[in-house]
Amino acid sequence: MRIGVYFDSRRMRAWNWKDVLSGDTPVSGTDGQVFELSAYLQAHGFEVHFYSQHPGDDCPCYEAALVKDLSEASEASKRGHLDVLLFVNHGHPETIDGMRRCEAVRQPAIAWDQNGPDAGSGRVANECSYIRRLVCVSFAQANGARDQRVFQKIAVIHNSLAPRSFVVKPPPEGKRMILLYAGSLTPSKGFHHLARVWQKVRNGYPAATLIVAGSGRLYDRSASLGPLGIASPEYESLLIPYVGKTRLEAAEHGIEFRGLLSQNAIRDLAAEATVGVVNPNPSGSIETFCVSAVEMQAAGLPVVGARAGGLNETILDGKTGFLVRNEADLANRLGTLLGNPALAKKMGAAAQGWVQRSFGRRGIGAQWSRLIYEAAANAPNAQVPLRLRGLDYKIAGRECMRRLQLLPWPGDRLPPFSILAERVRRKFSLHEGRHAD
Repeated sequence: MRIGVYFDSRRMRAWNWKDVLSGDTPVSGTDGQVFELSAYLQAHGFEVHFYSQHPGDDCPCYEAALVKDLSEASEASKRGHLDVLLFVNHGHPETIDGMRRCEAVRQPAIAWDQNGPDAGSGRVANECSYIRRLVCVSFAQANGARDQRVFQKIAVIHNSLAPRSFVVKPPPEGKRMILLYAGSLTPSKGFHHLARVWQKVRNGYPAATLIVAGSGRLYDRSASLGPLGIASPEYESLLIPYVGKTRLEAAEHGIEFRGLLSQNAIRDLAAEATVGVVNPNPSGSIETFCVSAVEMQAAGLPVVGARAGGLNETILDGKTGFLVRNEADLANRLGTLLGNPALAKKMGAAAQGWVQRSFGRRGIGAQWSRLIYEAAANAPNAQVPLRLRGLDYKIAGRECMRRLQLLPWPGDRLPPFSILAERVRRKFSLHEGRHAD
């Protein structure tokens, strides 16, 4: 089986594949998954052609080639008679153009959607018959598109961890009380919620230290940073009242900003820490999976995150960590774990076993292998089942709309549930405004 993998590397600086695959280079969760899956498939019988603006040094794939964008990658794949092209769906116009180019040249492809699909890219993926599959990384993410036409092409494959993620150094003697946050320092990752409750937590546990492994440059190495050097100037202005105006002031608040760290460095910190924190956003910018959550759990650390989205599938509430609904809940759960080291240790041990069973590379890699063969053969897609766990009125509404859309009439005229709900909200909002006048 000959496959192509397209990776948009324009926001990265030069990198070496050896360092990336060994966990020694800071990369985002999404980027790391692309690199590691490419190497895994190459090592397990696939002939992988890696297309990128900067393919990196010492690429382990069969071929590494320079391309300008996804459209050029689709054309190169067709010229090379590749069976399937795999790419990440970023949802922007360039990706949509690339999907249409796959259709035009008749190149079978798989869209790997880590965050969507948004209505536009979902519609195009559905219309293009050569986009054979759209892969979501959690059932929660897939359910968000249950009422879109593209749902018929959606498959769910969780992200996975390499075996090295579970090789953890023994914690040092005289272990400090550390709360470890891992993630990009952008509003979408919710660090501001943690910053706002940190002093309350520290008042209860003065010996505690908050270590922040992250930066506003995680996804874009050229992003502008504010005077603290941790995030965009706008986001830093939101954080300063809680973390201080300088790194020295932050240290006085018990906060250490470590910047961009490699997966190995975060793993080693997790082995020293008491509790981990990932995206605490209860709504809006929620996680579809959260690689950081499973990486810290793999190191034996209980993790606290929002009770939303994919975190419901990566953290077992009350067993491997806690899921929270708001800032008060966040502060309480952090205090519970900081104040009960025995409970934190028990949860951390459960977390390591849970992640190893559920998100190990071998099992997830086998799922990818099957999916690629199915896409190449244009085999029918198995429908993502409706699961009772996590079922709410929104998911139920989307499922009802999906089934109505299958009817000859009026199904072909029905919009997605999300669009219909927005129309209803606008109508009632307009009606209330007129009533007030």
